[in-house]
Parts: sequence; C-alpha cells; structure tokens
Amino acid sequence: MKRHRRSSRSHSSGKVFYVHAGQQVIAVNPRCTAAASPRCRYACADCMDEPLLHNTGAQVRPCPTPATRFCIIIAPNSSHALFLWHLIVWYICLEFTGLAVFFNSICLGQNAKEEGVMELTNSIGMKLVLIRKGTFIMGSPEEELGRDKFGRDQNETQHTVTISRDFFLCITEVTQGQYEKVMGANPSIFQGEKASWRLGKKGKPVDTSCFPVDFVNWYDAVDFCKKLSELPEEVAAGRQYRLPTEAEWEYACRAGSKTSYCFGDGLDTLGQYAWYTVDPEEYKNLPRKHTVAELKPNPWGLFDMHGNVQEWCSDTPEPFSAQAVVDPTGASEGVDRVLRGGSYGHEAHDCRSAKRSVMPATIRSSLIGFRVVLNSPTEGTQD
Repeated sequence: MKRHRRSSRSHSSGKVFYVHAGQQVIAVNPRCTAAASPRCRYACADCMDEPLLHNTGAQVRPCPTPATRFCIIIAPNSSHALFLWHLIVWYICLEFTGLAVFFNSICLGQNAKEEGVMELTNSIGMKLVLIRKGTFIMGSPEEELGRDKFGRDQNETQHTVTISRDFFLCITEVTQGQYEKVMGANPSIFQGEKASWRLGKKGKPVDTSCFPVDFVNWYDAVDFCKKLSELPEEVAAGRQYRLPTEAEWEYACRAGSKTSYCFGDGLDTLGQYAWYTVDPEEYKNLPRKHTVAELKPNPWGLFDMHGNVQEWCSDTPEPFSAQAVVDPTGASEGVDRVLRGGSYGHEAHDCRSAKRSVMPATIRSSLIGFRVVLNSPTEGTQD
C-alpha cells in the first residue's frame, strides 16, 4: 500500500478529489465511505485524512469540476464497456443532482443555498453567490450593544426593506490580483516592502494578490465595475457589474439573522468571522489586513462581511425612517457615500451588520475596499 500526500482541496470546504492511477474511469462514487472496494481496489479520498490507494502509482489531484461532490476513481485493466457504462450512469446522476439543487433553491429561497450554494465564476476568477430576493428588517434596535457608543445618532432606525430582485454578490472583497487584472495597476498600500515587514518577512518579496485591494475611492470602485463589465468574456455572457446598494449589502450580511452579527450577538465568536481590532491602542502596531476568505463565511457563503476592509456601497447617504421601502438606493444627490462592514482597524461595535459609515466619495484609505454585485440574468439589468 502506498500512502500519498493529501490534496489541499477537501469535501469539508466544498471541494472534491479525483484519483488517477491508470487509463480508464471505473467508478464515480458519491460521498463514498472509507471501506475499500475489492473490485475497484481503492480507499476513498473523501473520507480519510490521507487517501490510502491500493493501486501503485496512483495520484490524488483536485477535481476539475469542483462544483460537484464526487470522487472519480481511475485505474488500469478495466474494460472499455465498463468505462463507458460508469461514465453514462454517473453523468446522469450529476445532471439530476444539479437540477435538484436548482429547483430546491427556487422553491425554498435563500435557505436552500445552505444545502447547495448557487455560484458562478467569472472570467477573472471572481466567485459570486446567488442572493435570493426577500424582505428583512434593516437597522438595529435601540438597545443593541455598540449602536450609540459615542453618544451620537447612528441613524440605524429599524424599518422593513424588500429586495425585489435576485442578485449575485462576490463572496469576497475584490482582491489586489483581481483589481490589477482589470485596471492594470494595484493602488494598495498593503503590498511590496511594507506588506513584507507587516507579515514578518523582513523585506523579502511577498505575494499580496489574494489580499483585498485598498486605497480605492468610490469612483475607483465604480470604474472597476465598468471596466470589468467591458471585458470581452463578460460582454459575451451579458454580465453587468456594479456596487451593492446599502440595503442589498445589509440583507446579504445578515443572511437571515436579526442579531448584531450574522452568527448572533456574542463578541467571543466575532473573531471566527472577522478581522478587527480588539484594542484600539494596538492599531499602529498589531492589526493588519489578511488574505480574503481565511475565516468563516456567513450562512450565505460570504466572507469578511464583518471585517478586513470596509466596503463602498453605491448609495449617497440619507436618514432612515420607520417606513417600509422597496429597493432603496439612497439620496438623489450628495458628495458622500456609504461604507459598510468593519475593518482590521475597527472595533467590534463597528463590525455590526447594521453599522453605517459615511465618507466623501473621493477618500482613499488602507482600511477601505469593496465587493461587486452582478444582477441575476433572470432579473435584467438594474438602472
């Protein structure tokens, strides 16, 4: 028996393995057990810390179709008929699995996404998740911890908001690598030698392509969305990108929750979901941004909604009222724009789902980035 190194991809993160040990596919095994099959002579990579493969020379590699949860076992000495038979049978199973997830999400709404998240990956590798339309309570109750910490009106008046259209939201903040692919330059402060020293590399070269882009103002973010939409592959797919509205952002951040954070009210859990500052006095020495998607996502599959960098929204700020609204987009004019989510330089109360921040649209900061929205193809293009 030959032991092989485990691939970095695993079922626990929604990724899968396929095993190559020869020329032909002899089994496609959905969520198989650790018991080795005498006929196929393998032990499944899905169920073990390290796959134990009985076929000499077998290798474990990431599945080329990571949207599916199957192990594909390839081994020598199998007949062509058996090869074709398994391919046909399990291709049909895969198709029915995909259709089941699709219809479940339509019938059950956003809750179905927890069973099978509907995602798409665009031409620059950006992953977006489908957010189903719905109604929620926007804002926070007056007694919410941290709502009015500094004795000023945080303007988080609770009111009912209806999001009338499905949309796709990027599961992470736009990364430095993604921004540079589209714009041809990386404006981030956190890169190069500065990033190297903050990461403990003492000036040695570091790759910050998976860190959120920073030092972008609102106009930079809007321009990114425009140029991303103009890429040939995106034009061919009919995709138009934009910034989220403030209401869409909070709706997605809450992911069905009514608490201070997507997971509840307890600060002892916040560190599992957000990079933030525990002690403001440590700001200049300890806190720094991190690569995207290091921590837990919210129940709808979105990472870093509560921290890492703040995120631009499309809205010009306006006061909340208690009146119910549908698809609010902010004030019609003004020089400021809304920021949502906390950052690595903010305290816990600034990372709440309902927390609103306002900055001039021209401001740039190492604490500020953004994520993008794609209108659902079935809903048409938003004006």
